[in-house]
Amino acid sequence: MKRRMTFMLTAVLSLSLLLVLSGCSSEASGEDEKQNQEEVVQEKANDEIAEDQVEQEQEEQAETINEEEMTEEVEKKWVTIQLDGLPQIEAPTEAPVYPGNQSYQLTFEQDMDRASVEAALMENFTPSGNEITREEKDKIDAYKQDATFTFHWTSDSALLFSVDYTISEEQYFLMYDVNVSGAKTKSGDQVLEAPTLEVVLDPYDEQLWKIAVDGSKVEQVSSWDELYQPNQIIDDQYVTLIRPRVSICCHDQVPNVHYVYDMINDEMYEYPHEYNYFDDVMTNYVGFAPFYADKRGFFYEKGNEQFVLEDPMQQQVEINTEGYVHGAIFSKAKQHVILVVGETEEDVSDLDLVIYSLEDDTVVSIQEALIGQVPLGVAHSYKYPVPIVDNGNKVYITMMEQESYNSLNYEYDWKSSEVLFKTLPSQVDLVDVVINESDDGQYQIYGEEIYEGAKKLVEKPYAKHWIKDSHKVAYLQWLDDSSVNVVVYDVDQDKEEVLINMEYGWRTDIVGVTGDWIYVGTTQELSK
Repeated sequence: MKRRMTFMLTAVLSLSLLLVLSGCSSEASGEDEKQNQEEVVQEKANDEIAEDQVEQEQEEQAETINEEEMTEEVEKKWVTIQLDGLPQIEAPTEAPVYPGNQSYQLTFEQDMDRASVEAALMENFTPSGNEITREEKDKIDAYKQDATFTFHWTSDSALLFSVDYTISEEQYFLMYDVNVSGAKTKSGDQVLEAPTLEVVLDPYDEQLWKIAVDGSKVEQVSSWDELYQPNQIIDDQYVTLIRPRVSICCHDQVPNVHYVYDMINDEMYEYPHEYNYFDDVMTNYVGFAPFYADKRGFFYEKGNEQFVLEDPMQQQVEINTEGYVHGAIFSKAKQHVILVVGETEEDVSDLDLVIYSLEDDTVVSIQEALIGQVPLGVAHSYKYPVPIVDNGNKVYITMMEQESYNSLNYEYDWKSSEVLFKTLPSQVDLVDVVINESDDGQYQIYGEEIYEGAKKLVEKPYAKHWIKDSHKVAYLQWLDDSSVNVVVYDVDQDKEEVLINMEYGWRTDIVGVTGDWIYVGTTQELSK
């Protein structure tokens, strides 16, 4: 009986153990299955992430390729667009164009489908300006109807595109685009984005006039149909001109095209110079040496010998000096050239004064005589040529104090060959002031004020020009009704005389004064 009980107990225990082991196995199997499912889910998620990453990489790669293609398209020039007769005006830019000269040379990099080019030019014409915006489609369409287009192909890659577009007074400074975007090449490629010449129609051509200093005569000197601006009188034969390359509304340092105009022979000579940012670059040289001094009154860089004015006297002298020239002028008698020189273009502080003799090629160099910096345009922070003035007895040079922008004035004495600091009267505003003396040195102009030594005589808020070998100054007097007087003021007598009145003074300036004539650049018709 005991043995039977033992057997039964053993059987029960065995069965229990079997059930326990069976349960453990079931639990383990369930956990394995759960783990396997989790691994499958994770693997699926990983696969999805990998697929997303691959897809994202493909998209990024596609975007990169597209951006590269677009960049290549934008950077691809397709065409060179230039104002006919003035290739310095080239797309892309916004340029002033006289309404009487609206022809453009288009030179393509590939042979073009001519019809598509003409269609693109007319479609992209889009006039805009002070009267309309590009969004005002009805006005644009109306203005387009006023324009006549002419296409003269000399080959499949060269086109002269002309626009006959007359503007009324209320349409001044109207703009339009010369743009071939949308055209097709002969092989079928489309021009997606081409450089655009943004044209600003400017009808205000400035002509040069001269008025006798006694007011007895008024004569028109020029009659050009272009946007030349008389800039500086050299003498009664030569005047320098500027032709703006960029249309701007404010003062800025932009390149211009420069000319010398022979008033007697009615001849114009383009002036080639790399540093055409300065209006007076022809008469106050800035740049590298060697350069030429033409004793008739102007300078030009060596290597630009194509700039040739007929000169049987052969008055050109090559000047070579070490360093970079920040300003150079002729002495009053044109026997010397007076230079302000630094070691490099970037060296703008504490400069050397150099006196170069045109008679025997001797050079006097006074090292670091001019303490201060090359003057800057205060509002725009670009360099000016160093102002230099010679009255025959002394040379005045104007530098700039860096912190205050005040002028630092120096004088070079021809007799002693010394450079001294020039102290101005205490009440003179030193910002941007340049010494401007009468030929005999008795009177000085500082800004708007006329002095005799340290004594202030009178204030006249206008730019003033000394009449040669006299104590008289010529200036423009702007009146409240927008008219302008040309005035001569006698400093000795403290009297002034109005020589002529202009009803409207738009773009009017005194370009220079000699002993006999006052030269005026203006858009107005003058008469006595």
